[in-house]
Amino acid sequence: MASSTGSQYEQLLEMNKRSLNFNAEPSLCQLCDKLIKPRLGIVLVNCLHTFCICCLKISLLRGSTVRCPFPKGRYECVGILEQREIDMLLSPQECTGFMSRQIGALQEATESIQMQLDLLKIATEASVVLNPETFECPICMDTCQAYKGVILTECFHCLCCECLVKLINLAEDVDIKCPIKDSNRSCESVIQHLDIKNLLNAEEYNCYLERSLKKAELSADNAFHCKTPDCAGWCLVEDNVTVFHCPVCKAQNCVPCEALCVSAV
Repeated sequence: MASSTGSQYEQLLEMNKRSLNFNAEPSLCQLCDKLIKPRLGIVLVNCLHTFCICCLKISLLRGSTVRCPFPKGRYECVGILEQREIDMLLSPQECTGFMSRQIGALQEATESIQMQLDLLKIATEASVVLNPETFECPICMDTCQAYKGVILTECFHCLCCECLVKLINLAEDVDIKCPIKDSNRSCESVIQHLDIKNLLNAEEYNCYLERSLKKAELSADNAFHCKTPDCAGWCLVEDNVTVFHCPVCKAQNCVPCEALCVSAV
């Protein structure tokens, strides 16, 4: 057993010294599945996958990565081609073209990352995050031009401003959830208060605040509403509080009696 292990180790060391490693026995190309005669295929030193020379060269000429081209349908190989293998397979001109494609792919990836960073910066600094690209509003199905819609900061779903404002104004609940459904599942994200404040005009925002206050009053066990007719004033009272001075109409309320104080009538 030790002898076999030592022999394999020596073979790997020997492979590592060569610029290219050819198959010693008949092998199937991992790309075209054709049988490769001995010394007509390439064994990659990093992953030991075997390819015919033609398939491996075409993969390099069409691609922009040094990853092993083992078919992704089965699994993605993490091995890479050594620079010496690329140099031996491609001509100097082909190597230059391959390097140019690599640089282009790297620039695209960098631009994509930069765009994501820019969006994150906008989301952090802006009051409302506007869409940088055209999209179809999932509510009205109209095309929303760039910077005419909103990206919700909790779930990153996009809606046109008009639909989002209507949704907020018509909502009965204070906590307004994103209306988007993905694969028959409703989004559970809540539209943030900052988004609501910056989307609504002053009148709409005041109405939203009034709804919020009424909801809070109804849900509180210790809420006390001013007894002056049509007054919107209310408060949360502690057990030892007996008088509520309404900040809206300035009336004094007797909390235990749940009535206006006699002097105020």
